[in-house]
Amino acid sequence: EEEVKRGTVWWIDAHHGGEQYATIPELSKEHKPMQRAETGWVVIDDEAGVSISPEWAMKDGENEGQCATEFRGQQFVPRGMIVRVEYLQ
Repeated sequence: EEEVKRGTVWWIDAHHGGEQYATIPELSKEHKPMQRAETGWVVIDDEAGVSISPEWAMKDGENEGQCATEFRGQQFVPRGMIVRVEYLQ
């Protein structure tokens, strides 16, 4: 079984403006991708991208000190959007 490590994934993403109406100068200020980051358990890091989860489950003390097999809240980031992945020690 692979060891799952904690880390932070940084990526560039699209975003949605919060205002219903905006002028061109207002839109110009936000006309760029937004950098995002997520810290959690890096469950998969491969050519397709990174799947990261903020939580993992340990059942009744099983696998104490080991990686669990159940994760919750998985987020997938495609490889082409990723700026970097930093693993925590």
